Amino acid sequence: MEQLEKQAAALLTSRKDHIVILGKQGEIVHANDNWIEYCCRNGLPESLWKCESNYLTALQERERQAEAENIERVRRGHEPEYVRLIPLQVSGETHWFSLQARPFPLANSETGVVLYKQPVDLAMDGYLGTREVLESMTDAFILIDGDLNFRYLNGAAEKLIQLNRTEVIGKNVWEVFPEAKDSVFHTNYRKLKMGQVDVQFDFYAQAFAKWFDVRAYRVANKGLAIYFRDASERKATEQLLEEKAYYDYLTGLPNRWKIEQTIQQLLQNGSRFSLFYINLNKLKFINDLHSHRTGDEVLKKVAERLKGIARSDNAISRFEGDEFLLVHEHGTGQGYRTFEAEVLQAFAEPFVLENAQCIQMGASIGIASYPDHARDVEELITCAGTAMAEAKKETTTSCSVFSPDMRFKLARRVKIEQDLAGDLGEAGIYHVLQPQIHGVTGELRGVEVLARWQHPEFGAISPTEFIQIAEETGTIARLTYYLIEDVFDSMKKRETAYKGRLRTAINITPTLLSSKPFFDEFFRLIEEYGILPELLEIEVTESMDFTYSSLAFGHLMECQAKGISIAIDDFGTGFSRLTTLIDFPVDKIKLDRFFVQKIGMDRKAEVVLESLIRFVKTLDCEILAEGVEHERERAFLNRMGCTIHQGYYYAKPMGICDFEKMYLGEKPTGSFG
Repeated sequence: MEQLEKQAAALLTSRKDHIVILGKQGEIVHANDNWIEYCCRNGLPESLWKCESNYLTALQERERQAEAENIERVRRGHEPEYVRLIPLQVSGETHWFSLQARPFPLANSETGVVLYKQPVDLAMDGYLGTREVLESMTDAFILIDGDLNFRYLNGAAEKLIQLNRTEVIGKNVWEVFPEAKDSVFHTNYRKLKMGQVDVQFDFYAQAFAKWFDVRAYRVANKGLAIYFRDASERKATEQLLEEKAYYDYLTGLPNRWKIEQTIQQLLQNGSRFSLFYINLNKLKFINDLHSHRTGDEVLKKVAERLKGIARSDNAISRFEGDEFLLVHEHGTGQGYRTFEAEVLQAFAEPFVLENAQCIQMGASIGIASYPDHARDVEELITCAGTAMAEAKKETTTSCSVFSPDMRFKLARRVKIEQDLAGDLGEAGIYHVLQPQIHGVTGELRGVEVLARWQHPEFGAISPTEFIQIAEETGTIARLTYYLIEDVFDSMKKRETAYKGRLRTAINITPTLLSSKPFFDEFFRLIEEYGILPELLEIEVTESMDFTYSSLAFGHLMECQAKGISIAIDDFGTGFSRLTTLIDFPVDKIKLDRFFVQKIGMDRKAEVVLESLIRFVKTLDCEILAEGVEHERERAFLNRMGCTIHQGYYYAKPMGICDFEKMYLGEKPTGSFG
């Protein structure tokens, strides 16, 4: 260890390069004074020079993904070194460095990377000093002067465009590549000429029958430095991925995203058309009775028959599992009626499978038309889906056309969406509290905040309904901010009135866990209201996939570091990788009510519950039982050592005034929690 430190110190002080040493995760372990001084002088972010900052992440944030990936390849031993001429944008100017990345030994036999950076001059007469670096690069590199004449090509460029540098040096770009003059290459050249610092684009060179990935930078004397590489393989892969992204793997039909593009194009063209929303009846029954292979074959046969009546390849889609969409453009003076008969006829005859087995497959079909029923893609699909639900009330193949009396369901959703985007207080959204009680002493140990909505028009709306709509429409963040502020305001008022502090649990939905803006605002509100972080608990749902993004994991770790407790809600029914909890930032486990309500009713469930309680205790976490409703449940849990309870046995969720009157009214000067 001491020897490695001496080696690093000697390296940092003995060379005149700018030097950065990275650890195994890309974090900066050492940086020499030359690099630190350069970064500070030019106002570069701390993440590029400060120890413990992640250098690779900083590169990615500055859209230098390829550089970060190549440095990581060196660290992993996939490449012996990485040599590159790199641009660095500083106050609207481009500074150039030669970069060499090589493996560097760290403590504990681990390997990091040392980066040697040397400032270089890319003026037209200065590039020769960097010839060794340019020739070492795997990327093709061209230097062009202000008159668009070739001044330099490295070996990689010669090989890629199959030209000898002696044949092109001094010649004009348009002379050598006349086809580029009216192409995307010329368009991007004009952007650079008008002052843009750099451009990146794909360019197809007809002469070579190749795609090139091109990145060009302005350099001194109005010249250009151009990197490029063969992108033909990537383009072929992108085409394959596009096919996978826009076409269903089983039937080969366009998928949901592709059909939505088709519909959008028809809307833009002002075409009159109808959308047929087709749901197959009892496909699950066929899967269960025969096999999923049989079910898949039925889907393919249905797709073939529907494709036979579709007016174009893009007019049909496998929308979801057992659902198809058909788009039918209306002819002059025509509507959907004729085509409706064709769709119904498609399901009149049995589907004959490869083994000669005949399957009679029915369908429920909903129809919505533009512009009669809807005027955008989402509304049109919703209307057709609503009509399909009406058709599904029939037991045989049937069609249902969207009508105004079906709009109440759609209108309800639209109204909820609008109100979620409006004044949430006026809309009737508020929070209630459910106490968390010590099952032996009866002591109040905390509360969980639950969202409620008493809508002025619809009355009570289930949290399941409005939270899901908020998630789907992107208003979940503002809804959560509103509830948090309401909760924090109540917490401060209780603290003043009762001279006590109470731990308060707040549910955070999955989509917000990876949102940096959300957590920035959350932490700001904590400071603004003067809330002690130790009084807050974030609940995340156990039935979620616990393979969170690194951002979500980082946010929860940051919360925990500030003193905010992390609780896993609904634990026991959805989580299959229990060992992950060892590394996950968890302070409390809330046992799912499914097991609690089996106490005294199902011995197997009791055994599982006992095992869960023992497991949680090994994690050194707090444990709470949800859904406690009976004395037998309370007694059993207490015997098992799970003594903090929440449920109707103690109290239902209640309004703030009722909660304070029941639990805090008798001790206004005491403390709780």
